[in-house]
Amino acid sequence: MSPVTWQTQPLIYQINTWPWLRELSDRYERSITLADLEPDMLPPELQYFDAVWLMGVWTRSPAGREIAHNLPSLHEECRRNLPDLTLDDLVGSAFSIFSYNVDPALGGAAGIAHARDMLHDQSLLVLLDFVPNHVGTDNPWLLDHPDWFMQGSPAELYSEDHGVRAFQQVGDYIFAHGRDPYFPPWIDTIQVNAFSPGLRQAYIDTLRQVAEWCDGVRCDTAMLLVTRIVQKTWGGRAGDPLPTEIWSDVIPAVKEEHPAFKFIAEVYWDMEWELQQQGFDFCYDKVLYDKLTRDSPAGIRAHLRADLGYQQKLLRFIENHDEPRATAQLGQQRAKAAGLLALTAPGAKLVLEGQLQGHLLKVPVQLGRRQLEQSIPNVERFYEVVLPFLRENLPDGGQWSLIDVQGAWDSDAENPFIGFLWTYETHSVLIVVNYSSRAGNGAVYFPPRQNSNEDSLEWDIFDLFTGQSLTYSQDTLHEQGLAIILPPWGTWILKMTPVPDAQ
Repeated sequence: MSPVTWQTQPLIYQINTWPWLRELSDRYERSITLADLEPDMLPPELQYFDAVWLMGVWTRSPAGREIAHNLPSLHEECRRNLPDLTLDDLVGSAFSIFSYNVDPALGGAAGIAHARDMLHDQSLLVLLDFVPNHVGTDNPWLLDHPDWFMQGSPAELYSEDHGVRAFQQVGDYIFAHGRDPYFPPWIDTIQVNAFSPGLRQAYIDTLRQVAEWCDGVRCDTAMLLVTRIVQKTWGGRAGDPLPTEIWSDVIPAVKEEHPAFKFIAEVYWDMEWELQQQGFDFCYDKVLYDKLTRDSPAGIRAHLRADLGYQQKLLRFIENHDEPRATAQLGQQRAKAAGLLALTAPGAKLVLEGQLQGHLLKVPVQLGRRQLEQSIPNVERFYEVVLPFLRENLPDGGQWSLIDVQGAWDSDAENPFIGFLWTYETHSVLIVVNYSSRAGNGAVYFPPRQNSNEDSLEWDIFDLFTGQSLTYSQDTLHEQGLAIILPPWGTWILKMTPVPDAQ
């Protein structure tokens, strides 16, 4: 059992392990694997996080690596990050799995055991990947247990879906490539059959072993194995569904032996609640991501009015390896505003390495080396101020509420502000963001004193970004409100502490 325990709403830092270790090796001028990690090699911002997701540690498919070497469209994508790309830089997809053994090039089993213990010593938990929807095209399970996978007929071998080969022959069998129903098949993978009892038991056994090396797993495209999605995607090819959902079988069986082990679902299509009910501890909040990148403040507020118990089991983010970099997509100011909202909403939070420095280049998951980027000072300074404050002042266990900012607008649709209040026994923290491209004026009004006969309570209010403190009475905050004037995409963080023995 880990000496570190999970927070109810943890802050998780995602590291792309292979290129990160390559950069460390270049910096120290010697080979650095997971077995060689030392605390001073870790990103300094990890002191503000609860867990590290080491993405891409499993042994990658050699066949998938060969496909990457011969795929011009992938080379074009990779050169947008790495103009001097060589074939040696293409190490194969982190999600085309040959086996759930740590890749020898990254340090093997001894390496992950060392990394886990070292990170635990730094009070950091460890997440690894689990890729349930598919395996690499040369995974040993294919020939050992062909009934665990979607199979096709000789007549289908050269058929296409979205212009891409949909099937592949492996030995005497014809298997379907892994797929999401809305995208072309992934030609470096083979699709599992979620209705196979043998596969379910293999997943339980595999995850019980994985749980010896880490504290939780991020499950790639977890919604693709839900019964109704399997039937929609594959029709009768999957055979008869089992009476229970795969996750309802797998998660409790693993937690029976490892009760503190966490399951995080990458999930889309408004299926977050459904996956929570099947046992996941946290589910990606892609809805919030989409609203922060495409919707209005009113749409964001509406999403954040959902049941708090549901929200606390969501994973908030503005970046992950599948999405464009936030600063590149949104610009510096909007990306900072979105980042603050994601970091201070209820639920778990995910930050991708480089996000706190404003990095602009997306890194394809087949790359073992990436271009080094310079930090954007404006973005880096913002997080250097915000993260230590949040770590100290938003500990686990606070009470969160969505705050109504009032102003001279005729409808909720015109209100540019999004506000949160975190309340603790000793203090409160108010976060307000003007999530619009125009300057905004408004006010936050606080409740009156609970008993009119009480002495007027006073509050010391500290403004994080100006460093100034002012004192307000509860009556003033109720009657006149706290005035807000913010520029486009402006952010405001206040710590409110009751003044002792105020008269």
